[in-house]
Amino acid sequence: MFLTMLFLTILTLLARATSQPLEDLSSSAPSAIGTIGIENHMGATVYFWSVDDKQGPMRTIEAGRSYVEEYRLRPNGGGISIKLAMSPDITNIIQFEYTRLGDKVWWDVSCVDTKPGSPFYAKGIKLDSATPQCPHNFVCAPGDERCPFVYHVWNDDHATHGCPVDSFLHLTLGV
Repeated sequence: MFLTMLFLTILTLLARATSQPLEDLSSSAPSAIGTIGIENHMGATVYFWSVDDKQGPMRTIEAGRSYVEEYRLRPNGGGISIKLAMSPDITNIIQFEYTRLGDKVWWDVSCVDTKPGSPFYAKGIKLDSATPQCPHNFVCAPGDERCPFVYHVWNDDHATHGCPVDSFLHLTLGV
């Protein structure tokens, strides 16, 4: 677990450094924005879309690989949804949803659009954070289609959590 968190933290730092223009690299203030890391242990490619006001392009996370996204702002306000599927059509999805608001990031995992028998249910999911002020770690065991830690209907608001905006969250697909 420690090595995975270390690896994803290093990837995040590299992504930040390489995505900035050269003149910005000398800035003395480091970024105070955290990230969501998604790790694929499903045994197959995971397809995903990072959606704000419009659906972003389809991308993939190969089996055994990870994706890291710095919490970003939605252009017209509101949240971001990372929609994850086991096929390139955006159906039978699980979603990591977040909203950056001031010094907090509000997040949840939604299975509202996950169908019974989904590979995500079959393989389980887990979310953890190394940020002490974000103690909302959970595991949905393989086969648990009623995991109490995620949204199953639109108003499962008990599944929404707030953490400091610099928190690193780690979602593992397939536990």
